[in-house]
Parts: sequence; C-alpha cells; structure tokens
Amino acid sequence: MKNYYYELKSRLDAEPKYRDNLFRRAFAITDNKSIDLESYPFYGTWKSHPFGSYNLLIHPSENAYFHSYNGRNIVLIGYAFDPYSDVIDENIITKKALELYLSDRDAFFDYLDELTGVFVFFIENDGDVFAVQDCSGPIAVFFGKIDKYNVFASSPQLVGDIFDLPRDKNAERLIDSKGYKRGSGFLPGNITPYKELKRLGCNTYLEY
Repeated sequence: MKNYYYELKSRLDAEPKYRDNLFRRAFAITDNKSIDLESYPFYGTWKSHPFGSYNLLIHPSENAYFHSYNGRNIVLIGYAFDPYSDVIDENIITKKALELYLSDRDAFFDYLDELTGVFVFFIENDGDVFAVQDCSGPIAVFFGKIDKYNVFASSPQLVGDIFDLPRDKNAERLIDSKGYKRGSGFLPGNITPYKELKRLGCNTYLEY
C-alpha cells in the first residue's frame, strides 16, 4: 500500500491554499506537550486548548465546549441539541453532562440518549479519561499509547502522521483487499492501520 505522507507534505509545504482541507474537523488529545503546531499537518492554523493533564489539538473548522468542576474536566467536540428541553447551547449541555456524570452515571447515559447531533464527550480526571460518542458514532475515536504518551484522536492517519508510525502489515493487507473498498472504510472490530491504536465502537464507552 502506497504511503502518500511525503508526497502530500511536499505539496502542502509548497501550496498553502490547500492546507485547511487536511484533516478537516479533526482533533487529537494527548499528554505530549512538545508537538510542533507550526509544521505539517497543522501549519499554524490548529488551536491548542489545555484539558486537565492533556492538550486538545483541534482543526479550526471543529467546535469544542469545555467545563470544569471539582477537579473533573469535560469537553464536548462537535455539536449537540437537546430536543426535549429545547436547549441548543452546547455550553449548557456540557455543564449538565458533567453534573450528571458526577452524580448519577445512569442519568448521564439517559441524558446522552436524549441528545441529538454529532458529538463526542471526553471527561478527564488526573490523567484518567472517559470517552463516549453519540449513538451512531460519526465522530470516530481512536486511542492508544505511543512511546510514553497517551493519545485520543478522530483519525488514525492524523496520529500516524504526528508520531511517524509504521503501518501494520496485516492491516495493509486488509485495506488493499476488494472487500475493504466496498465497505464502510473501517477495519474489522477495533483494529486500525497502526498497532498502537484501537477504535472505540458505537454504543460503547471508554474508561482509559
């Protein structure tokens, strides 16, 4: 399978007008604080937000809403709407989600089921991370440990490019198969093109 990293980087280094389309609406959360946001694939346009023990790196086309209480930090990435109470302000939704998470986990999941939109929640506490998407999971979540750093991201390729990861040979064989090209674009189960990363499935939450 051909790796387009160097070809793409060379093109984008030379032609800035295409840079904004790379990893559009993507994000990464990591405790690696030394990532260079001025070079590929960020080119100085991505935003970096502190998130507990981590930093959230996010493309300017994506939205993020934060709230903190009693040592816990939450971020909603994407957009959400509560049709039952007619709340369209994600800041209010994010605050309520954290309150419910801290007081009653079942009530938190009931509230999650009521929300509509395209979103993922991350909740951080002293380095521990809880993650959950909306029920269909259109914003993907990939997670793993690379060297000594934890990482959570919407794209395995983004993580691969940031950390210069080699592709898994078995995953490459599946990606090159005819069946993969006819499917959803996801590899079977929770595997990804990189051994270091796993994928969070729909209707599943992660406690990391």
